[in-house]
Amino acid sequence: MTKLDPDLIKSTQSVIHIWLSDVSLRQQKMKSELLNELGYCKQISVSFSLPNFDYLKGFYSFFYRLDCPLTDAERTQLLNNKMTHIQMLGSHIASESLLTGPFEDYSILKPSTVSIIKHLAEGYSRKELSDIHYMSARGVDYHIEKAKVTLDAKNTSHLIHIAHQIKLI
Repeated sequence: MTKLDPDLIKSTQSVIHIWLSDVSLRQQKMKSELLNELGYCKQISVSFSLPNFDYLKGFYSFFYRLDCPLTDAERTQLLNNKMTHIQMLGSHIASESLLTGPFEDYSILKPSTVSIIKHLAEGYSRKELSDIHYMSARGVDYHIEKAKVTLDAKNTSHLIHIAHQIKLI
């Protein structure tokens, strides 16, 4: 079993997190070597809630160059001063639908599955969906069942409800 990087876990639990440079852990040694190779010495993460996306958390990583004269305290203060702007950027991304959600952004649900869910919400029958998507009724059922499992929906109505809740439709 793979052991999670404890620094990664800590980064998800605080608003501003300064990543460790402890090379005694394999994951951190690899990360440190990669950062140095790219000309960076430090990674600081900022996380925050995204409005209308309760299931997501905004997360930015900032990388400081090797020649950066700022101390960790100065870097943290700089990010604290810019936190409002960082949160506004995250809100803008969410509100402009630049971020549609991980189900679409990372292809957790196929585009055809998302389209079928949208058409279901509009009241199309399975027969109409099979004509629209050039597949058999069984193919439509497959996409619906796959979406129900992925979104942990109890039935088709619940699937539509969840899809609306997570702004999929």
